[in-house]
Amino acid sequence: MVGFAYAISYLNVSLSMDTPPGGYITSTSTGVAFTTFELSNTASSTENIILDLLAVTNFGTSSTTPHVFSELYLYEDDTLIASTTIAYGINTAVFKDVNYVLPTSTTVALTVRGDLGSGATPGHTIRMGLNDQNSIKAIGSSTGSSTIITGYFPIIGNTFTIY
Repeated sequence: MVGFAYAISYLNVSLSMDTPPGGYITSTSTGVAFTTFELSNTASSTENIILDLLAVTNFGTSSTTPHVFSELYLYEDDTLIASTTIAYGINTAVFKDVNYVLPTSTTVALTVRGDLGSGATPGHTIRMGLNDQNSIKAIGSSTGSSTIITGYFPIIGNTFTIY
């Protein structure tokens, strides 16, 4: 009898304890660190994970205002992983084709930073986060199979008020 091995990957997502504390920002602020997520390729995974897509949502009062951001960035520490100006609806931006590899049994912290755009209105707030498991697309590096995403959603960072 021949046995078949198969790979399964599990990605746990949470808000990092190092997520920025929030506060006041100007309507022309650039490079603001809005929120930090921890992504863990759990020990029960049998392969590396490739992060393909991350859709971040603005849950603040500025979420109904177009052009709050001119650009958003995804960083690991000081290394730029991806950037985007792609918006789905008014309040969600998508990092596509990220191609970031998480080895088995590792945890990384990824920070969403951004530049405010023409729609940044004083008095409005910004709270960046992940709406649900569908906000993340990842695959196993050897199988190409979809990764099982776990976490307590929505995962939302702290509040930033525009002045």
